[in-house]
Amino acid sequence: MKNILVISASPRKGGNSDVLCDEFIKGAQQAGHKVEKIFLRNFKVNYCTKSAAFATALTSACRKTIWRR
Repeated sequence: MKNILVISASPRKGGNSDVLCDEFIKGAQQAGHKVEKIFLRNFKVNYCTKSAAFATALTSACRKTIWRR
């Protein structure tokens, strides 16, 4: 069993991309895998403003800045 994260970037719930994600999830679950789906539309995605070091290493401070629900 594998853990699978499905990231839906569809702007519309129930749109073509979202339906495709759901079909993939069904197949993965039928194969015995654990699946979680997240929607990018539920996150505010920003660029990192913490330091120039971000270009070489993603620090925890930058991760908190970039991904917000």
